[in-house]
Amino acid sequence: MIVDSIEEYLALEPQKFRDCRSMTLEWDSDTEKASSSPVNLAMEYVCLGGTSRLLLTFRGVRQLKIHSAEVSIVKFGLLDIEPASDMQWEGVSYYVAEVEDELSFYCESFSAELRQSPAQSLS
Repeated sequence: MIVDSIEEYLALEPQKFRDCRSMTLEWDSDTEKASSSPVNLAMEYVCLGGTSRLLLTFRGVRQLKIHSAEVSIVKFGLLDIEPASDMQWEGVSYYVAEVEDELSFYCESFSAELRQSPAQSLS
């Protein structure tokens, strides 16, 4: 199930997903498209028990800031997503910040998807 509202995101209980396993930035090199919303960000979190994953995709990312003191050890925790309607910027709907203030950005839209982790093989 893919959700795209703050209420539905909170219903997925994101506080259970504190371990960010991957973060992928993509941007569109097409200059026509790039002027509107060139950067997309995808993050994958694993729950504490390792049984499920939370995939977050943010489109139209702007003002991405990574505040980590040590670039070699970047660890992101729970993300707080808030409406940014008071900003009145075209193409900006949400403000996203990591609870420890290691990461923050604005985005046009987002989606969240809960998936079961593949079964672990016993060796």
